[in-house]
Amino acid sequence: MIEQEIRDIIREELEALRERIIENMSAAGQHATGKTRDSLQVQIGELAGVLTGRRAFATLELGSRPWSKQPKRVPKFFADLIGEWIEAKGLDLNKWAVARTLIRDGSKLYRDGGRDDIYSPEIEKTGMAIADRVVERYSVLITNRLIMNHTETIRI
Repeated sequence: MIEQEIRDIIREELEALRERIIENMSAAGQHATGKTRDSLQVQIGELAGVLTGRRAFATLELGSRPWSKQPKRVPKFFADLIGEWIEAKGLDLNKWAVARTLIRDGSKLYRDGGRDDIYSPEIEKTGMAIADRVVERYSVLITNRLIMNHTETIRI
């Protein structure tokens, strides 16, 4: 019984985390194709849970760093991926030039030092909320058991 309640708390808090991250992405204008938003999934195990996202999720705060191995030519798959992003943003840019700049220099967000307002503060809030709620639930459980198991009469 208590295990299910803890799983429910974890699920509720991770779902709330997911929603707050999505709201922060939208507020920052980081929702071009929706692939990152749609990749956020809550998974619950026995007494644990995880919020997963696509491989490039960290770029929301860190940006894209330059490639360690610089190719002679921009790979077509990468230019096409950047083309999807450009189209989703409604921009008039050359996908090959943008892809080349990303490969060589990294994204503007990366070059500017990144940010820390999309998911970082939300993860800390979620951890605290889960801990508070689980401790509160255990406190109620312990108190109820003490009351129910108390058999002595207190005499004054």
